[in-house]
Amino acid sequence: MSRVPIKVVLRLRPLLTSEPSTEHILSLDGPTATITDLRTTAPTTTSFTYSGCLPPTTSQLDLYTQEIAQHVALVWEGKNSTTFAYGTTGSGKTHTLIGTTADDLGIIPRAVHNLLKERDKRGGGEITISFVEIKSKQRVEKCVDLLVKRKKGDKEKYLDIDDKGTVKGVTEVSIGTSEDFTSLFTTATARRATASTALNTSSSRSHAILTITVTSSSSRGKVTFIDLAGSENNTDAGNASGSDRMNEAIAINKSLLALSLVVKQLNEGLTAFFRGSKLTMLMKGVLGGDAAGLLICNVAPSAGYLMTEKTLRFGSDAQKVQNVVVARRTLLSPPDNFAVTA
Repeated sequence: MSRVPIKVVLRLRPLLTSEPSTEHILSLDGPTATITDLRTTAPTTTSFTYSGCLPPTTSQLDLYTQEIAQHVALVWEGKNSTTFAYGTTGSGKTHTLIGTTADDLGIIPRAVHNLLKERDKRGGGEITISFVEIKSKQRVEKCVDLLVKRKKGDKEKYLDIDDKGTVKGVTEVSIGTSEDFTSLFTTATARRATASTALNTSSSRSHAILTITVTSSSSRGKVTFIDLAGSENNTDAGNASGSDRMNEAIAINKSLLALSLVVKQLNEGLTAFFRGSKLTMLMKGVLGGDAAGLLICNVAPSAGYLMTEKTLRFGSDAQKVQNVVVARRTLLSPPDNFAVTA
């Protein structure tokens, strides 16, 4: 079986009207991104080349058709795929994955719509979803089922993750239409931990993992989307010392550091320490495992040099990780008159 590297795409979002028009430190030229360090009297540049670099003019539809559609379609061959978005707080990760309006849908609702359409075209099959978040509780990572309804005052239940990266006891719900998914996903997303910071008025304070399982008469595969919480500088984010926001940021940065460490260990041929974080445990399939990987590195034009360079370097390192993508076939049910003979 051949080894397939993680595909990496860089996406530079547009400058918001609320952001100052500062000197650009990042330029795109085809698949290459070049960052300029303006902090010294003699500016230096560093270039990184990826599978593709998408300028601010790239629409959600273009992103999906050019980079995502074929990746998602692997599920019909019984193959698993994982798409994950990485970047600083406010760089556009959640917008890329979910979108804001019906005319600006993100890659998740587009993928679900296409999967349902293809299922009907093929004459049947089952599509189910699970949706969890990994968040910090007193600086300790907890895995929470976002599809579970909770009344105010109910004690939050936490899920365990086994050595294979499987969430034990997670809720799985079958979906029949795009409307079913939208209703379920919107309600579940509202349960996700968010808060306002100086960098983002609705900052995700958890990593969110949506898994779509597609079962047909001949195959079974999974499409996973991961919205990674943004790494952030506590000073830039305005997180006061000892505050909940600072504690959340510390936990988020710690799990992202564990992710970077696993990537580094895999590239150096070392045994990867997945147990360093619940996040890396959940991502075992796409980190040297059996799932096709696609990483979207989201970058904000107003972000500083250090945080932008960190995203670019993570993308450069991640595309060196190799996975062995395998197809999972399901056995057809035997006919009613099937009999075993000697």
